[in-house]
Amino acid sequence: LNKKTTFCIVFTKNNNNIVFTPTKHAEPPDQGFSHKSKEEAIAVSFRASNEEITKALELALSKCE
Repeated sequence: LNKKTTFCIVFTKNNNNIVFTPTKHAEPPDQGFSHKSKEEAIAVSFRASNEEITKALELALSKCE
C-alpha cells in the first residue's frame, strides 16, 4: 500500500450525491493516505447513469497523488 503507484479514493454519500475524494500519500514518517482538499472532491448524483459515475471516478483517480 505504500508504493507510489497505489491510489486511494474515499467514497461518501452526501444528500443525494456520491462524493469521490482523491487522496495523496502521507508525508514520511507517516504512512497511508491523507485527503486532498474538499475542492478536489468530485460529486455525482446518486441517480446518475453508470457511465456518469464511472467518468466521475476516473476523474477523481486522475487527481490522486
